[in-house]
Amino acid sequence: MEEDSSSEKDCITINKRGITERREYVCSGKFLLYKYEAVNDKGKGSKLKIVLKNSSGEIKEYYIIPTRDNRYLTFQSEEKGDRGIYRDGKCMKLSDFL
Repeated sequence: MEEDSSSEKDCITINKRGITERREYVCSGKFLLYKYEAVNDKGKGSKLKIVLKNSSGEIKEYYIIPTRDNRYLTFQSEEKGDRGIYRDGKCMKLSDFL
């Protein structure tokens, strides 16, 4: 990865509590975002899941659940392995995307 000409001050931010923080690189890679749709119309499918795969092949999964106050609750879930994801009228495997 090439270094750019950004100065150190471009990596510094101040959070809501006034604490100065530096944005530090952790990893990069690919991701897949999918939602859960109610199949039998008995509920709303508003839950999302993001699957992250870093450059060394490690996979982490997180649920993203909307709350009533236009925020999101996010928590890590256990890896479920290769599974079906519905896209454009057909079922594909998670590994097809990542």
